[in-house]
Amino acid sequence: MTSLGAKFCEFANSVLILVVILGLFPMADNVQAQVTLSEVDMPQITQRKIRKFFKNRSEDQLVTFMDLPISVSSDVELAAYCEHAKTYMIDAPLDVVWTAYVQTDPTQAWSGKMMDFGIMYSENSDEIVYATDHYKQMEEGQICFIGFKIWRGIHKLAASFKVTRVDSTQRYLEFTYMEGGKTGGRQQVHFSETPQGWTRIVHSTKYRSGSKFRDRRLYPHFHTVAIDEFHANMWQGLNLDKTQINEL
Repeated sequence: MTSLGAKFCEFANSVLILVVILGLFPMADNVQAQVTLSEVDMPQITQRKIRKFFKNRSEDQLVTFMDLPISVSSDVELAAYCEHAKTYMIDAPLDVVWTAYVQTDPTQAWSGKMMDFGIMYSENSDEIVYATDHYKQMEEGQICFIGFKIWRGIHKLAASFKVTRVDSTQRYLEFTYMEGGKTGGRQQVHFSETPQGWTRIVHSTKYRSGSKFRDRRLYPHFHTVAIDEFHANMWQGLNLDKTQINEL
């Protein structure tokens, strides 16, 4: 190579380095890596059904958590879906109740006789949260994987949902079922203050599976048990007695 050619290559390399330093040229290292499904530490998941869920998704050639689709998008009308709703009245200020719901650890919120928290993926931080990990608060983009024990554990299944709305202004939460489970649809939890200073909580669900019998005969009962357990878990830190809780 001639001295002129060598000087040109040296100049070109200097320009490239300068461009990279100034951030004028996108480099592959600047692209944030996404957590893959293969990175899930299976021994930390005690529920066999949840481990099977990840195995099935890998067989579907889904690579990252971001590849996991929700069962219905936000713009889809659910008029043809089944409906379930239940109202709770809590003798506690709205702000206090709302804070309890968004800050309660998922291992407490989604655990009990029927439910058992598995793991959670955080879209914002792109990390997996296991049952023993530190938890900050509920955020949009979190995907929760929950184990369920039906008929005192005779039948076990897994369900997953994505937190698709945390609206601190309108005071409501929205959970959308992930694709690949028995049921599709979404749940919404609305909070409002009564004239007496109580907090009204309306938990409404629109759902559909591939079985009319399951939708009409099984889901309403077991879903009621599950959300009763969920809300009771949320109230534990409020130190309420039975006279301060009404279920409608």
